[in-house]
Amino acid sequence: MLKNERKLAVVFAIALTAISLSGCSVGAEEVNLGSFFGAPVTLVFSTSHGKSDGEKLCSSIRDRLSEIERCLSTEEIGSDIYKFNAAHGSRNIKITKTAFEVLTIAKKYYIETGGAFDPTVYRLTDLWGFTARHKTKDYKPLYAYDRQREGDYSFALPDEKFVQAFLSLVDFAAVEFKSQAVGDETVYYLSYDGEDVTVDGVAYNMQIDLSAIAKGYAADEAQKLINQSGISGIYISFGGSSLYLADNEGRSWGLGVVNPIDNSFRRSFARIEVKNKFVATSGTYENSYIYGGATYHHIIDSATGRPSESNILSV
Repeated sequence: MLKNERKLAVVFAIALTAISLSGCSVGAEEVNLGSFFGAPVTLVFSTSHGKSDGEKLCSSIRDRLSEIERCLSTEEIGSDIYKFNAAHGSRNIKITKTAFEVLTIAKKYYIETGGAFDPTVYRLTDLWGFTARHKTKDYKPLYAYDRQREGDYSFALPDEKFVQAFLSLVDFAAVEFKSQAVGDETVYYLSYDGEDVTVDGVAYNMQIDLSAIAKGYAADEAQKLINQSGISGIYISFGGSSLYLADNEGRSWGLGVVNPIDNSFRRSFARIEVKNKFVATSGTYENSYIYGGATYHHIIDSATGRPSESNILSV
């Protein structure tokens, strides 16, 4: 939990929802590409380009983002991750190349962070009230561990027995994935060798969520398509918290840096120059609620099973 009176701990916190971009012409064209993991995706052309070329690029990016979400979504029935999360105990699931690539990246960061980044905290994320179902207008408790949602979208704290039970499921090291050549085709598998945990006679399985790195992967894929198009002066935004800024005809893009705890969310207090870079931010202010005078947020500590405690509000 986080005390509400805590001050900003990092000066260089990029809050892209209030970003100000320079180097973008007055007549810039903004195209809505739909949503990706619940976040609106916007592609902006700041320079002139052929209409058909622009439409082709937008279509190719939209199709690729849809494909990625169909593979990684925890909500979409039939996705690779949905199928894995629906199974109990040990399992071996056939997956797509896209899911395999993202899992490979996830394992890399799991190892590099010493387990601090662990996609298997998904059960705990749900326990604390930070998955998509908790934000729906008609939310109702579904599982034994669910609590009623208050009018301010806060929740009472979960029972400790569930915190400890779901913490025992956190183990990305036990999740394996491999590729196998079958004739001229390469087949990919996702497996887990472990058991469910039982609380009050109900079995709960290990589940994973790759949304934490999905935007970064999607931005890399968008970058490939943008470079192939030959169109310059483009940036793509994923819900405001993530941006890929392509070449701006040799110039840099100017990003305004704002204070993540500034309620007005408009005033920049610093500026950086970026070109051909992916920039992202994540912070405790993005998805949180206050209960009992303390703030609880969506960044779960894989070592404690609780929202992480730190003086860092945004990175």
